[in-house]
Amino acid sequence: KMFLRQGGYIGVKENIIKESDHQFDLDPVDHSIVRTDSGFKKIFREAGLELVSVAMQSDFPTHLYPVKMYLLRPLQN
Repeated sequence: KMFLRQGGYIGVKENIIKESDHQFDLDPVDHSIVRTDSGFKKIFREAGLELVSVAMQSDFPTHLYPVKMYLLRPLQN
């Protein structure tokens, strides 16, 4: 059961890694998993979510993983 208002959206803001042979990387600092853009999009599809919009966070320090923001909504049946 989804607890989202009718017509509601879900915002996701995540660190990403560049596309490569592997779809994720373990961050040794905080032990989180950092995924590729295509990896996140696959998870969203499998969760029944439609990608409405995507944007990169601007002016982010280059020594950190880049951050991508996704706007999602449940797939319409």
